[in-house]
Amino acid sequence: MNSPPLTPEILEQCLDRVALAMERADDGGLAFLPVFQRLEAGLSELRSKDNALAAARARVKRRPDQTAVRSLKAHPGATRVIPLRRSAGGRSYAP
Repeated sequence: MNSPPLTPEILEQCLDRVALAMERADDGGLAFLPVFQRLEAGLSELRSKDNALAAARARVKRRPDQTAVRSLKAHPGATRVIPLRRSAGGRSYAP
């Protein structure tokens, strides 16, 4: 069974629920603190990846031909340009 892709919105909802549980907990929420921290780290990582992908797409749109050519000249060991493909979830990835 495939699970839906993890999105920032889902992580935000999870953070809200854990924060509510922390507020209601007798120990001040200390038991939930590792879960909250992991969710925050996951959200930060996901946003960082999304930002990097957006920056890469913007770079290609600015100079679609020149960027690839310059990159190949700067790295003679590189023999080909790997195009980004779009997955069913809308994210781009290299094959």
